[in-house]
Order: sequence, then structure tokens, then C-alpha cells
Amino acid sequence: MTNRVITALTLLFIGIFVITCGGLIMLIWVWLLSILAAYEMFEMMSKRGHRPYRIIGYTLISAAVLGMYFDPHFLIWTHRATQIVSMIVLAGALSELIFRKIWIPRSNGLATARVVIFIIATFSFIFLLRTGTNGLMNFIFCILIVWANDTFALLGGRWIGRTQLSHISPKKTIEGSVVGLGVGVAVSWTYMLILNTFWHIHLGIMFYSLLAIGLGIISQVGDLHESLVKRHFGVKDSSNILPGHGGIYDRADSTLFVAPFAFYLFN
Repeated sequence: MTNRVITALTLLFIGIFVITCGGLIMLIWVWLLSILAAYEMFEMMSKRGHRPYRIIGYTLISAAVLGMYFDPHFLIWTHRATQIVSMIVLAGALSELIFRKIWIPRSNGLATARVVIFIIATFSFIFLLRTGTNGLMNFIFCILIVWANDTFALLGGRWIGRTQLSHISPKKTIEGSVVGLGVGVAVSWTYMLILNTFWHIHLGIMFYSLLAIGLGIISQVGDLHESLVKRHFGVKDSSNILPGHGGIYDRADSTLFVAPFAFYLFN
């Protein structure tokens, strides 16, 4: 328990510093997280007999993520082709949830490509969301919605949960999911009130309420998909990099799905 609290506080302080700074500091932080998440996925694949091309994978991920520093106007990332690829990746993950099966190619090269494409099509948008239009404000909004859904879907399930949401994750309940969405909406109202009171920024309450629900659902889908991945590979956590919290993928799963949608919506 002590390790879990210490890790959580450390991540909180680092996160506040990195998000506030933005720019190159955040880019390097996102790059580090993406490499660690790729390492976790390669390790899980190795346990199922795959031999991923790690160096090639790390090189491609590094080139794509760090290359964003030289594309300040998002010319590549706002291109229609990139949008289509990003949405295909997330639609593929949704289809895996629907069929309850993770599709990992037998070919080591294609299996490596799957990890590389997934990492690039998700982690990159964490940085892009922060750097885009009203980046800090929108990024904080999304993080709050993810936090509300992760935390209160779990607590709601413990308090009043009766109906199982999915066999993929037996502890998740429909009641808990609804509580998470409801708290997410309440958090969005509170956030809008703070922006209005202290910075005189007026936001449409109906739009942001619906946005909180939409992003909340996407957040929970990301969490469920990560549970399916871990079940497929027969592991409890993606790694033990974060004491008491598992791995980077464990902590970032919901944000990875929310960030691409939010980026294209806000930008």
C-alpha cells in the first residue's frame, strides 16, 4: 500500500510539472512513456512465443514521436490519411472487444508492426492534445474525465454494483460504469465553473456535458481493451515498472483511447 501511494504521488507531481511545461519537456516524457509501453507489449508477446524486432520497433516509435518536434503545425497529424489510420486502429481495438479476441499475427514482423502502429497512433496524441488549440485547458479536461471514470466506475461498482459489465473484466459493473459517467459530467460542470469564475472562459454546458459522456465511454472502452490484452497474454499487469500500479500501459490505457478523439475534436 505504501509503495502504491508513493508511486501515485510521484506520478502526480511529475505529471503536473510536465503538463504545465508542455513543449519539448512533454514531448520527451511522452516518448519515454511510449518506449516503455512498447517494451511491456514486446515482453508480453515474448511470453506467447513471439520474437519481436525490438530495435526496429523502438527506432520507428522514436522517429514518429520525436519527429513531432519538427512538425509544429501538425501538418502530418491533421492530414486526412493520418486521421483515417488513427481511427482504424481504435476501431480495430473496438472490434477485438466485441469479439473478445486479440488478433496477433503469427509473423514476428507483423506482430512488431501491430505494436508500433498502436503505440504511434495513441501515445503521439497525448502530446498533440496538449500542444494543440487551447491545449492546456483541453488536456486537463480530458485527464479529469478519464480520472473520474477510472476512479468512480471502480468505487461505484464496489458500492452498488450488481450487474457485470463484461466477462472480460469480472469486477466491472454496469452500475459502476454509470456512476463513472455521472461523476465525469459533474466534474465537467465544476471545471467549467472554475474557468468561468477565475478566467472568464465561457463554455457551452450542453456540449461539454455530452463531451464528458462521450469521452467517458471511450475511456472505459480503453480500460476494457487493456484488460482483454492482459487476459490474452495471461498476465495480471503489463509490467511491474510502477510499484503498486503495474506498468505504463496499465496507467495510460484509458488516456490512449481518449487522446486521439479529443485531439481531432478540439483541433
